[in-house]
Amino acid sequence: MDIPGSPLKLTQLVFRYRGPMDFVRFFKESKAFFGERKMDFAEKVYKNKGDEIEGAWEIYWRTDEYTKITYEIEFKLTDSKNVTVERDGKKIEMIDGRMRIIITAKADVNYGEKSIAGPQEIFPKKNGKESWLHKVYYKVTFRDRDEGTYGEAVIIAQQYIETIKGIFGVEARY
Repeated sequence: MDIPGSPLKLTQLVFRYRGPMDFVRFFKESKAFFGERKMDFAEKVYKNKGDEIEGAWEIYWRTDEYTKITYEIEFKLTDSKNVTVERDGKKIEMIDGRMRIIITAKADVNYGEKSIAGPQEIFPKKNGKESWLHKVYYKVTFRDRDEGTYGEAVIIAQQYIETIKGIFGVEARY
């Protein structure tokens, strides 16, 4: 699936699981996964409606001053109930239910960070038009490394799915 307005192409990755899960471990290890890669982690939504938990995270990876990759992770836990599971001779409090996690990504090039002085774009638009220098930069300089950056973004998303599989102890389809 093409991400509109973005040169990054990433098929939406979906993870589904049914059974007992350590929800606290899922949170901690997800945050640690992106923290180890020096990415900014922001929780956008968290709703706990009894037997249903919904959440949405945005993770920002500033590869350089020109490119920023944004991962959007949405998860939904339904039909949940607290259970006690015995693992390695220890009793662990877990949640039993159905979990769905959706990961998408988009790339922002020449992004402008908000600051007191206004947006900080490397190549600001003049009269609503893209600067000729930006076009040259993109075609000559950036073109050679954009595929590597986007390929790495896809690999990181797949590594995150593998981390989730380890947390839940299952094989997953994506």
